[in-house]
Amino acid sequence: MDERTRTSLKTAFLTMIVATPLGVLAAYGLHASKIRLVRITFLLLITPMMVPLVPVAIGVFYVYAQIGILYTVGGLVMAHTILALPLVVIVIGSALKS
Repeated sequence: MDERTRTSLKTAFLTMIVATPLGVLAAYGLHASKIRLVRITFLLLITPMMVPLVPVAIGVFYVYAQIGILYTVGGLVMAHTILALPLVVIVIGSALKS
């Protein structure tokens, strides 16, 4: 197996392991919460879906260059988790409503 394929599969698996529990916890917390800021919190959680990917990628690259985690699996997992989290929150949130 090619090294790039191995890295992609490893990143995908780790992103799934991180994003799924975080998204489930966030969706359940929003569902069970009685505070007025639930809608604002939901909007903040799905913001990565609304922002175009190119500015997000440029911002992530800049931040990662500053903190020294460019080209690492951990950096890839964090970036992909940020992008996958809104999907998990939306799907689990709608499942909790029904």
